[in-house]
Amino acid sequence: MESRTRSLCLWKGAAGYYDVVVDGEANPDAAFVYRRPSLLARKIKNHVAFWRGVRPAFRVSQGP
Repeated sequence: MESRTRSLCLWKGAAGYYDVVVDGEANPDAAFVYRRPSLLARKIKNHVAFWRGVRPAFRVSQGP
């Protein structure tokens, strides 16, 4: 869920934050993204980063 929190990095630009909710428990501002980064940081555009104890887990399908 999108948070109202914003921050500014002098070389990356403005970051927007998201609350991460798992099993009904919220971790406020635990993910952030740069939607319009500076030219120097353009490669991170729209990539989501996690912090505050979030450890993303991925399932890989083994196929049929």
